[in-house]
Amino acid sequence: MGHGSREHKHQHNGHWITGSILIGIGSLFLLDRLDYLDAPSLRQYWPFIIAIAGVVGIVGARSADQVAKGGFLVFLAFWLYASLEHVWGLSFHNSWPMILIALGLRHIFVGLAGKGEDQPGEKRT
Repeated sequence: MGHGSREHKHQHNGHWITGSILIGIGSLFLLDRLDYLDAPSLRQYWPFIIAIAGVVGIVGARSADQVAKGGFLVFLAFWLYASLEHVWGLSFHNSWPMILIALGLRHIFVGLAGKGEDQPGEKRT
């Protein structure tokens, strides 16, 4: 089994884990919304679940794109929390442009970090 195959298997397992976590969290929220479960603290702190996913993504990153994706998830989580709790006067109405800025920064970071990496099929001499 080659190195590329191992990396593909790692990514495949990551998708299963991420998908399972999202299904579990979504199920909890659905049960809460249907009044089968009362989870007031879950409503307040759910963005931190996204932040944890981002930190895990950064720690396990194998490329600049994965670091950028994890960093964006961390930013998204804190933006969601600040907008929901009106931290610093932020709300969804007045702070949504921050998401566009963060996405732009993510793309610039990936572009700058990718300049020093080999492209698939290329070998450095």
